[in-house]
Amino acid sequence: MTTSSPFDLLGSASFLVDDAVATTASLVDALGFPAPKPHWILPLGPTGMSARFLRPLHDTVQCPTPIELVEATPIAPDLPLEASQVQIHAIRRSQEARPVRAHATDVAAADALAFAARFERLGITHWVHLSPEGVPRVWVGVDPRDRTTYDPSLDAHLHIEVLPTSVLGLRPAAFDPLPFDAAAAGPGTMVRVAWRTFLVRDLDRTLGWWITSSAGSRTGRWRSARAALDGLCSASAWPRAPVSSSSSPVRDPMSRRRWPAGARARGR
Repeated sequence: MTTSSPFDLLGSASFLVDDAVATTASLVDALGFPAPKPHWILPLGPTGMSARFLRPLHDTVQCPTPIELVEATPIAPDLPLEASQVQIHAIRRSQEARPVRAHATDVAAADALAFAARFERLGITHWVHLSPEGVPRVWVGVDPRDRTTYDPSLDAHLHIEVLPTSVLGLRPAAFDPLPFDAAAAGPGTMVRVAWRTFLVRDLDRTLGWWITSSAGSRTGRWRSARAALDGLCSASAWPRAPVSSSSSPVRDPMSRRRWPAGARARGR
């Protein structure tokens, strides 16, 4: 029997791209997304990354999970290591051969450090990054002794990053939203990011890792579906926020013939 979800929402559906500015323009032009608000654009200077956040609606209650476009940028040689985002370059290198690359599976939870303590007890390699403001982010698979390396086998190729829900700045209504008025929005209006999928090598192992590492075997809401077509299998993790994007590992033998495990462009 399942109980409550171990996390609040998917903080973002994030992608590593070669040119965040050009990709943003493509999404705005091709999909009709509104341009990101100015404070949703984070250049981050010489730290090693820049980020842009987009939503099909600017309404963060109806669309709490944004699309995040991350670009690995040069790191200033004189920048202190603790101020750099060198792990972003390591995560990119681990997916160099893929046409779609994940920056992270941003799992938002009330207490990110509780996940770090759990990973510590289980012996799972992770690194806790503290921002200058003291905000913790927990990166799984990143070795704290050498952040220039990332081992995707340590988090079942999910690129897990746990961050505090509070840092997202969402209003309480995001966790209890009013029904969306589709008639007022007009036909064909995109509302929210609904799905984030990953192509995985072994679905059962991936789900086993997630349940054991993040929540324990009796927590989390899980919905599984198995199709007969060529062994296609999928399972979804549903967070507490009812309109958050969900994260879905997928095993698809047909796709694996071309691309290794990792993020997959699939949604609705």
